[in-house]
Amino acid sequence: HMRVCAAPGYLAVEATPATLDDLAGHRAILYGRADHVLSWRFPQDAGAPATITPPSRLRFDDLGAIRDAAIAGHGLAWLPWWLIRDDVAAGRLVIVLGHLPGHAFDCHALWPQTTPLPLRTRIAIDALRSARARRETYPGPWLPEPIVESPSLGVEEKFALAQECELALLWAMERLSETERAAFILREAFDAGYDEIAAVTGKSEAACRQLVSRAHKRLQESGPRFDAAPSEVADLLQRFMAAAAAQDHAAVLGLLAPEATAYTDGGRKARAALRPLRGPADIVQVLMAVMMKDAKSDATWTMEPALANGAPALLRRLNGKVDLVLTLAPDTTGRIAWLYAMRNPDKLPAN
Repeated sequence: HMRVCAAPGYLAVEATPATLDDLAGHRAILYGRADHVLSWRFPQDAGAPATITPPSRLRFDDLGAIRDAAIAGHGLAWLPWWLIRDDVAAGRLVIVLGHLPGHAFDCHALWPQTTPLPLRTRIAIDALRSARARRETYPGPWLPEPIVESPSLGVEEKFALAQECELALLWAMERLSETERAAFILREAFDAGYDEIAAVTGKSEAACRQLVSRAHKRLQESGPRFDAAPSEVADLLQRFMAAAAAQDHAAVLGLLAPEATAYTDGGRKARAALRPLRGPADIVQVLMAVMMKDAKSDATWTMEPALANGAPALLRRLNGKVDLVLTLAPDTTGRIAWLYAMRNPDKLPAN
């Protein structure tokens, strides 16, 4: 679903548009090339959608570049909600004309007709057919489903390679533009040559090298480290949960990096924050409140070590049923930069 957005700084100078007609008086950042520009579309109660091409001095063929330009205050942008929702939550962007319904584009996947399909391709197709189709209306932060492995749980054979896709990396890759993500996956997961990537993306080999390099840089700047030793992650998890269970606020705060972010996914079926938690104080206030409520309940809960997509994790059971999968990623200082808490029963192991 597409949404019109702009930086608060831009709207502080320019009047916030209230109607479609007001767009004519604003600068826009458009998607397109020299010979084609994508018009903005707005569904109507009846008939064809309203189509508008606002005045523009900036034009890109990369959604990530449009997003960056919008955050920098260069004008209004028309972007998919999944790309900007974290920026909106963080206050970097503001939704404009939010009372109007957003135009929805279809999502298509193409894959080679080989038999059998490679495992990675089948996993990608399954993901597109299930969780991704529901993200637009998902309550709160959407998190990738964990592939959990513990002494008390079996592991489906078809997910044997899922450990190569760490949850923190999957989350961070959502911050890449479509073209950056495609180039990165083709290069790193499929070991494709730059000539092959160029054929898929329609860009030159030099441009593809820059895309992969930029993707690496943006992933490194996302906060979490993806090369942390399993022992380091496991130790940090144990210390975090011990401090939280003991209601030791100072110890929990000391384990969190200044720019730490926590994501909790309850799917509106379990108690969870409906927004990303940013900074140690925000994380501690919300997570400690949840821990206190659980401690006061009559339910019996236990913790056990597990693996989530190949990385150390903790599995919590309430009355014997899996209630929480918790994992994290440290920053370069060894403190928690990224915290993942899955509570949506639809994404948790059944037993």
